[in-house]
Amino acid sequence: MGQAGRICHLVGLIAQKRSQWKTDVIPSGVFSRRRLARLHQCTVEEVCAFQYNAINQAILDAKRAIPAAQWSEVFYEDLVRNPVESFRKLFAASGLPFDASMQAHCANVLDTPYNAFSEIRLDKWKDGRNREKIERVLPKVAAVASAMGYSRDGGLSKI
Repeated sequence: MGQAGRICHLVGLIAQKRSQWKTDVIPSGVFSRRRLARLHQCTVEEVCAFQYNAINQAILDAKRAIPAAQWSEVFYEDLVRNPVESFRKLFAASGLPFDASMQAHCANVLDTPYNAFSEIRLDKWKDGRNREKIERVLPKVAAVASAMGYSRDGGLSKI
């Protein structure tokens, strides 16, 4: 299996006195036993910040390792604002056809959220019940977010 096949593996986190932890994809090699033990003592938002940094740093590392001609990227915000055009660009960059059927599917893709607990909308965290918790960990993700093209105020600096 090539290097791309070894970028990530699944890690399930279980903590004391917490009935649910988000199981997410965490890049290989980011955990030592000490680091995993510390995560068990963290708040949910601290674990989420750790996951955000680990996953997105792995993406940034992969971007540096993969030739630019083989790398395509799209921002979540662009997908939400204009899914048809965002997918059209990705298909074109991948050399795949984007026919009328695919365009129709992409035009309606946001009508069926994959997460039944949350609507698809930009900046929904800013008026959600966890805003203060998220704001507390923003400094912990600022460097990685900036490297990905996001500004401190949550906007896209590339747009």
